[in-house]
Amino acid sequence: MTDSAVRARHLPTGIVVVAQRGRSQHQNKRLALMELERRLAAVRRKPKRRVPTRPTGAARERRLDEKRRVARKKVDRRLRDDD
Repeated sequence: MTDSAVRARHLPTGIVVVAQRGRSQHQNKRLALMELERRLAAVRRKPKRRVPTRPTGAARERRLDEKRRVARKKVDRRLRDDD
């Protein structure tokens, strides 16, 4: 019986792939290299850069209205405490 399994290693990253699916060593080598390419592509993929977004005009207005409401509440409390 002949061994047809193939082990492929990418030296810079240390990724090791083993293929022993087929009966042919050539087929296993092709499968191992395809899997190694797939794993390297996943390692090389950079996350997408976040694009900062601005709040809408309505959201900004709601936030300012809430701040005004809280400020009025504090002023009212201050006036009552002085009495």
